[in-house]
Amino acid sequence: MKKRMVLLLLLLIGGIAVGCGADETPVSSDSAKPASETGGEASGEHSHGKVYTNEDYPKIYATADQHKGARVHLKGQIFLEPERDEDGTYFQMYADPDGMEFNTIVGIQDPDLDVKDGDFVEVEGEIKDLMQGENLMGGKLEVPVVLASSVKVIGYIEAASPTLKKVEVGTTLMQHGYELTLEKIELAEKETRVYVTVTNNSQDTITFYDFNTRAIQGNKQLDGGEMNINADYPEVQSDILPGVESSGIVLFPPFDPKTPVKLLFEGGSENWELNFEPFVFEVDLGK
Repeated sequence: MKKRMVLLLLLLIGGIAVGCGADETPVSSDSAKPASETGGEASGEHSHGKVYTNEDYPKIYATADQHKGARVHLKGQIFLEPERDEDGTYFQMYADPDGMEFNTIVGIQDPDLDVKDGDFVEVEGEIKDLMQGENLMGGKLEVPVVLASSVKVIGYIEAASPTLKKVEVGTTLMQHGYELTLEKIELAEKETRVYVTVTNNSQDTITFYDFNTRAIQGNKQLDGGEMNINADYPEVQSDILPGVESSGIVLFPPFDPKTPVKLLFEGGSENWELNFEPFVFEVDLGK
């Protein structure tokens, strides 16, 4: 059954669009063939027992035909709708979702696997081949093929921006019935996620704008309100009615994990007679 599954996967690839990036056009259905059928030879030379992860993947991506049988544990994002038959589910994913790079074809012996275009997934499996072909513009494509033993749907953070350090805060400041709670801070390689909750215990509509948020580390100022279109993080609402609570993530550039940070949030109210000072939190990230 496994051998048949692999053959079905390789045959199916010819009918799946293969792209190499955001500006590339899908491969034509008759142009994709296994490397072994286009002159490439699989040396079979790889570290048996080693499991290759996203950190290793760039090194072996272009020579996947030389790593047949190698185990992989990858995280990425599906693009295009998966295809299915009675034997399995087949899809393409970017192992680097933010860069839209490292296009990989994945097949699994599960026709009922509940995955769709745009899902972030964790894949464990085995490299079976390196597909070679051309896109509709004549560009050369080489796409690794992975036969998966398991596929699990995960979130963006786990797939593309894992937390390197988390600092729980749980401190609430209040002015004129405007409550602002700094829940926690998550430091990642390319961003910092600041979780906040705003509660309106006043009689007036209050406002919160994440782009007015500042962070100070040493003599450096970092501005909040960064955008990550791939993540679709929850945002605190800008206008909050009386009795309403709103939670979300304020996104910053990467923080220095060894330097204390001062966070300054701005708040306001439709009641112009009220004066608000910045909500200031000082957090020791080193603990």
